Amino acid sequence: MRDEDDMGTQVMGLSGSRVLVMGLGVHGGGVGVARYLVGSGARVHVTDMQSPDRLGASIDALSDLPVGYTLGHHDTSDLDGIDFLVRNPGVPREAPFLLEAQRRGIPIYMEMTLFFLACPSRRIVAITGTKGKTTTTTLTGEIFRRAGRDTVVAGNLRVSALGQLSRITPTTDVILELSSFQLEGLDAIRTSPRTAAVTNLMVDHLNRYPDMASYMDAKRR
Repeated sequence: MRDEDDMGTQVMGLSGSRVLVMGLGVHGGGVGVARYLVGSGARVHVTDMQSPDRLGASIDALSDLPVGYTLGHHDTSDLDGIDFLVRNPGVPREAPFLLEAQRRGIPIYMEMTLFFLACPSRRIVAITGTKGKTTTTTLTGEIFRRAGRDTVVAGNLRVSALGQLSRITPTTDVILELSSFQLEGLDAIRTSPRTAAVTNLMVDHLNRYPDMASYMDAKRR
């Protein structure tokens, strides 16, 4: 697997693309993805099993954008003619709708896939672990700022990384909190951040991973 220094600057041709966002969610990640895609010229449709009432705040945050919705259920017709699908980290890989997309050969990405391809800075520090990620990420960002460095903190602490792209330059230090679910998004581009820290590893998320070895593999990304 390449580290992100070896990637160079890769930019996806998003203008005019038809993209399905699977999982809008309520923590800001889906909103950040949709806003980034629309801002890049893509035609975006969102599908989410949750009800419009549950997703009200996220829908309101996108009310100024031309985004379509299928809510409360998934409709396989939404897969027709799309260029790729972006799945929310909360959506497991074995979700039937996702498996149908795979069966059709539709590329599947995540927010971190798009972020690592678009980020102009290679100075990315990724922090993961079972416990203590948010505290460690927040403190690391504060240390960098107090050292006078241009710093952006984003990721699993409910700050969309894609939503911060406009603030990032080639010399910005990017401090990311990444869950194991978010790290799965790097598989599609076979890359890893150059600098990473793991706070600890404990038994967790075994409702998502079949065993601890699989959970640890996700963290190793």
